[in-house]
Amino acid sequence: MFWAYVTTIGFFLAAAAILSGIFAPLASRLITFEILGFEFLVWIPKLVAGPHDHFNWAGNAISVALSGAPWVVSDSIGRAAKRARVGTESNLQAVS
Repeated sequence: MFWAYVTTIGFFLAAAAILSGIFAPLASRLITFEILGFEFLVWIPKLVAGPHDHFNWAGNAISVALSGAPWVVSDSIGRAAKRARVGTESNLQAVS
C-alpha cells in the first residue's frame, strides 16, 4: 500500500508542477522515469516469466505507450523554454 501512496503523490505533484510551470520539464521527465521504472520492475519480469500470456504483452505495451506521453510533454516544454530564452537574449542584444 505504501507504493500506491508514493506513486499517487508523485503523479499529483508532477501534474501540479506541469500545470503551474514550476519545474515542469523536470517533473515530466521524472514522471516518465516513474512509469518506465514500473515497466522494468513489474511488466518485464512478468513477461519473462510468462511470454505466452497475452495479458503480460498488453500490460507491457500499455506501460510503454503511457511513458511516451510525458516524454513528449517534456520535450515540448523544453523546446518552448529554449525558444523563450533565445528570444529574450536576442531582444536584449537588440536593445544594447
